[in-house]
Amino acid sequence: GNFNAPIIKVVNHPSYKNVMLYTVFPYISELMVTSTAPSGSTDNHGIYISSENGVINDMYLRNVMVAWCKGHGIYISGGGKYYIIDSYSEGNALDGIYIDFAWLVHIVNNFIATSRNGIYISPKNNFVQANIVGNTVLGNKGHGIFVYPSLPDGHVIIVGNSIGRSGSASGYRNLYLVAVKNFVVEGNVFFDDRSPPVTSYHIYVQDRSSMGVIANNIYRTPVAKAYIFIENGAKVLVHNNVNDPASVSLKTVSVPVGVNNTYGDAVYHLPFSPNNHLFRSFDIVINIGGTLASGETITVEIATFSSDDVYRTVTKTFTATGSYFLDVSDKLSLVGDQTMLIYFRFRAMSNQASTNATVSATVYAS
Repeated sequence: GNFNAPIIKVVNHPSYKNVMLYTVFPYISELMVTSTAPSGSTDNHGIYISSENGVINDMYLRNVMVAWCKGHGIYISGGGKYYIIDSYSEGNALDGIYIDFAWLVHIVNNFIATSRNGIYISPKNNFVQANIVGNTVLGNKGHGIFVYPSLPDGHVIIVGNSIGRSGSASGYRNLYLVAVKNFVVEGNVFFDDRSPPVTSYHIYVQDRSSMGVIANNIYRTPVAKAYIFIENGAKVLVHNNVNDPASVSLKTVSVPVGVNNTYGDAVYHLPFSPNNHLFRSFDIVINIGGTLASGETITVEIATFSSDDVYRTVTKTFTATGSYFLDVSDKLSLVGDQTMLIYFRFRAMSNQASTNATVSATVYAS
C-alpha cells in the first residue's frame, strides 16, 4: 500500500445496476493489509467501501488485519449493512474504523488500537442501529469510541467492551456520545492506567443526547477530570456503575433561612453535577444547626422537579437542632407515577424576626 489511495476498494460496479443486489454479499476474510505510504497520504485507507455507483447492501469482514495506513483503517460509506468481526486495526493515521454512511453496523470482538479515534461514527452517518460489542479499544490518540450520528433516532448499543488509555493529550474521552438518542452503554470496562492519567473522561455525553442508559459499567482506574460527565440538557439514566461518583451522589447544600415566615433564597441540588441526570432512588437528611430561640420553628420545603415538568413539594417543620431523614411517605410524595427525578430544590424560613439557626440538606441519590 505504498501510494496515496485506498489499498482495497469495494464499490458497486456500474454493470450491476440492474442485478438483484440483495443476492450479492461481499466477504473479506483472512487478510492482512498494511501500508508503507509516506505521512500525509490521507487517502491511503486500508479497506475502503463506497457507494460511488450505488448502495452496497451487505458487507462482511472477518479476521482482517489493517495496520499503519495513512488514512482510515476501515472506511465505510456504502449505505448498507456491515459486519466487522474478529478483526484487528492498529496504528492508522486516521480512524481505526470510520463509519460515514451505513444503515446497520455490527462491530464485534475486534482489537482497535493506536489510531486517531478507535471507532468513529461520523455526523454524516444516517444509520438505523450500531452494535458495538465485545471489542478492545486501546491507546488511540483521540477518542476511544466517538459516536456522532446525523440521525439520532437510531439505536446505539455499546456493550461489553474494554476501552482505555484514550488520548495522547488531555481533552479526549474513552467514550464520547454527541446528539445520540436511544442508546445503551452497559457492562463495559473503562480505564487509563497511565500515571498520571491523560484521558479526560471515561464517558462524556453531549447535551443533545437523550433516552440513554448507562449502567453496570466498571471504571477500573481514575481519569484526569471525571469518570463520567453528562452535559446539562442530556437525559440519561445512570445506574449501578462501579467506582462511578455519579451513580451514588452524596452532596450537602446550605439552605439560606428567611425570617418572618418568608422563605429565603432557593438552592438547587443538581444530583450528579450538572443536572438532567434522571434518577429514582434517593434519601434526604435535613440538618438543623445553630441555635433556635424559645418558640422558634424552622420550616423547610423540599421540592423535586421531574421528567413530567412538575414540581412536587413536602414541607417539614422543626423546633430543635438535629439531623432528620425524610420518611417513606414524604419520599413517595416527591415521586410521581412513572416519572424520573431531575433535581431537588430547597427553601427554609424561621417564624422569628431574626434567627441564628442554620439549615443544610444532604442528598444521597442514584
